[in-house]
Amino acid sequence: MHPFYQSAFTTTARTTNTSEQQGESSATTSNNDSININNHNNNNINSDNNGDDALHDFQEPLAPLKKTGKQLAKGKRSRTDYEDSDDDDQNNDNATECPICLKGVSNQGDHALVVTKCGHTFGEICIMKWILKKQKDKVHPRCPICGQNGPVLKKSDLRRVIVTKLIAHDTSDIERIRKELDEAKRMIGDKTREIMSLKGQIKLLNQSQSSEQLEVLKAKLVALSSEKFNSDSNRLEEEVQEKKILQEFYSYPLEYQQQGRSLAISAMDEMAIISVGNASTGYGLQRISLRDIKSVDYFPNHKKTIRDIKCSPFQQSLILSTGLDSKLALTCVRNKHVIQTYSLEKPGWSCDFDETDSNLLYCGLLNNTVSIYDIRNTKNHLHQLRPPNTPGNFSIHSLAAVNNGAGGGKRLIFCSNNMGSYMWELDTSSATAMGGQEPIFHSLSCTTQEGYKPYSLSFDNGTRTILISARRSTALNNGSTLHSLYHLYQQPEEEFIKPAWSFENPFPQIQLTRTYHFEKGGGSKDLVACFASDKTISLRNHQEDLGSFSVNDPVMDIKAKKVGQDIVVGALTEKTLHLYKYQ
Repeated sequence: MHPFYQSAFTTTARTTNTSEQQGESSATTSNNDSININNHNNNNINSDNNGDDALHDFQEPLAPLKKTGKQLAKGKRSRTDYEDSDDDDQNNDNATECPICLKGVSNQGDHALVVTKCGHTFGEICIMKWILKKQKDKVHPRCPICGQNGPVLKKSDLRRVIVTKLIAHDTSDIERIRKELDEAKRMIGDKTREIMSLKGQIKLLNQSQSSEQLEVLKAKLVALSSEKFNSDSNRLEEEVQEKKILQEFYSYPLEYQQQGRSLAISAMDEMAIISVGNASTGYGLQRISLRDIKSVDYFPNHKKTIRDIKCSPFQQSLILSTGLDSKLALTCVRNKHVIQTYSLEKPGWSCDFDETDSNLLYCGLLNNTVSIYDIRNTKNHLHQLRPPNTPGNFSIHSLAAVNNGAGGGKRLIFCSNNMGSYMWELDTSSATAMGGQEPIFHSLSCTTQEGYKPYSLSFDNGTRTILISARRSTALNNGSTLHSLYHLYQQPEEEFIKPAWSFENPFPQIQLTRTYHFEKGGGSKDLVACFASDKTISLRNHQEDLGSFSVNDPVMDIKAKKVGQDIVVGALTEKTLHLYKYQ
């Protein structure tokens, strides 16, 4: 046989032997034929070398196509993946918790399971809050799990997923740990306040002790030179003791990120009230008992900074507050309950109770207007007082409602803004019944000092005196301050108030710190004015400076009240409340 045909038959035999798809009978017949042919031509194959080359002209047979589940050999995609379906179904059907809040998910409700376009699942309310927060911060909301590499999410991209198995998630351990963490934070806060108080007392004792020793040493040197050691030493030691007019007995650091603005002291309740807060947690009132320093309560009642707070002279624990959220709130700090809230047309800057009528409330607004309210009328104000022919863009930073005691139920409302101080004369009948005599406006010309603009006004009911503090109007606010004391007369001839004494302080006033004054006590009718310049608290009477005391932060408000047998002076900074006893 020709070598070409011999090679063809040999290749056919090999192909037949390697094929797994042929029947058993056909394979047997082909093998027998191949054996006969090979035996017949065995000598020709060994003698002819060209036959081996011809075998390489035919490629090996292709293996039969198999379905892989991903892609066929000819490039066609498989419709169904049969290999991993069981595992995927089990993983998708077992939902446990939301990755954001770590709480269990459900098939319905606000916390239903939803999937993003990147494939991650969350509780619906949690991922919605995430997207809204990022949009509010003007940041592209991306998947919390993918991070910066994830797609930008939209609310319309979320799709609810109905799962067949919801595994109950035990949150008892997490809740227990959270409670333990909150308790640990509370204990740390208590210890921090205690440590700060002790540090303040130690610092004050060290300073007072070192200054005393220094003064005594100086006295000894002077006495030795004049041979009057004993008498001069004793005299100077007594003078040193007299100059210790303020003794700090408590220093209360505010909570983390809280900022203080206003201060009030209640002699009736023996407590101090401060307005604190920040933009993230809200704003409210902090109550500190003067009988038990560790007794501290906080109650939020405003949404923006509180500008002024006053204690009721009629009822315990009743506080009047107003702020930049255009609200006037009457709050019981003991029960932590807002009794009444009034909406203001502009943000409130100052407020006060009436001296004799427990139903009347006063509020000074941003637009140089005084609003008068009656707590029995919960819908609207009784009066709105605005000075004639004056601009309405000056806020009333200080307000004091006074009964002039002249009979006839006359009220005097003293107001002060950055342009000057003035007064309203108001009849009781016009305040309560909206009738009677119209309110009378009085410009207090005697309080106007050239080059100075008022920043604080306070009234002392016991001495019937008014303290007005003003700062020099300079471009950089680095000028001096002027503090003037006035007597209030019950039956005035020309002026309702007359000057008593004044003094000038060379240091500037930047924070618009409120000032205060009180009667010295102890049988003395001498009045003491308290004011601050940045981080320094100063006291003065009509004759001399009584002393200055430094604190760590700029002072925002100063108040003084006689509590029991002691005169308590409070100074509030943005971070700390300092309480002193006046000696």
